[in-house]
Amino acid sequence: MKKIPLRNNRKKIVAYAKVDDEDFERVMQYNSWAQLVKPYTTYAKTWIHNSKNGKDESLFMHRLIMNPPKGMDVHHIDHDGLNNRKSNLVVCTRRENMRHLKLERDLPTGVYRSQNNSKNAYRAGATIGGIWTALGYYKTIAAAERAYLRACEEDDSE
Repeated sequence: MKKIPLRNNRKKIVAYAKVDDEDFERVMQYNSWAQLVKPYTTYAKTWIHNSKNGKDESLFMHRLIMNPPKGMDVHHIDHDGLNNRKSNLVVCTRRENMRHLKLERDLPTGVYRSQNNSKNAYRAGATIGGIWTALGYYKTIAAAERAYLRACEEDDSE
């Protein structure tokens, strides 16, 4: 297993993705990998230039490694989007992937189980001004819910 550094827009390393030894060379052919934080997990992605339309397109590390057919998804078994070892990845349909999603129905709106932060088990997030915003990591559900409610109140008052 090898680690791939993920950088922010200032080129600072902010996280690492895990890949199998045999995938390391292929993944490192791309100069820079970034961290993409989503409500339920974090992914590794880079950008490639599409010579047909002249635009840059995103490429997720898990898709590069598994090379799924068009219309298929790649599921992370442990729900850690930075664990891109083949033993943790499964090619599946969108419907199957949605079934694998960790259901968060037992948590209040805006509160999620943390996948990558062992000290703080919950994180909060809210859509503020039409943009999803991470509000931080919290030790308790109640603390994460308070952060979410505060953010919603501030957004409503503006």
